[in-house]
Amino acid sequence: MRQLSVEWQQYATEAVALAERGGDVRAHVASGRGKRLMVAMRAQFASFVQTEEALGGVRVQAAQRATRLAIWLVSGLAVLLGGLLAFITRRQLTNVARSYTGALAAVQAQTDALREREERFRSLIEHSSDGIMLIDAAGKVLYASPSTKRILGFTPEELVGRDVFKTLGIIHLTQGGLFEWPRVKADAPR
Repeated sequence: MRQLSVEWQQYATEAVALAERGGDVRAHVASGRGKRLMVAMRAQFASFVQTEEALGGVRVQAAQRATRLAIWLVSGLAVLLGGLLAFITRRQLTNVARSYTGALAAVQAQTDALREREERFRSLIEHSSDGIMLIDAAGKVLYASPSTKRILGFTPEELVGRDVFKTLGIIHLTQGGLFEWPRVKADAPR
């Protein structure tokens, strides 16, 4: 192609020089050399275009193959990464479940132990010959053992929720430094 281009350039330069000198340009053109060069150049250009079109098809196919390969690789990596993340997440959830199960078992064991202690304490208090009362800071009875009936003449139900100082007539030390024995019901044993 380059050689034909150089020859065409020489032909055109000769034709221009001939025209400038006033020579017979028609005879120069009529020789057919310019036409043969142009036909040869067109043929080479057409061959070049065909080659490029064929190479373009090959390049498109190569690009499509590369695109498909990239899609498969990215998809495969995404699936692999997803599987890895699922495995890690499952393992972490399993560990959390084990931890939760262990904590739940520990809390259940503590609850059972507390229930046993409470039952033992309640049994001791309810079967004690001593009268036991739980009183809040204001003097309100929160609990009274069954033996308060025998000692004071009041059932636990009669005492719970009432003011112990008013019910039993106790004057405690902060009210004049005196202490009196509580009043008991008339039917209480002495």
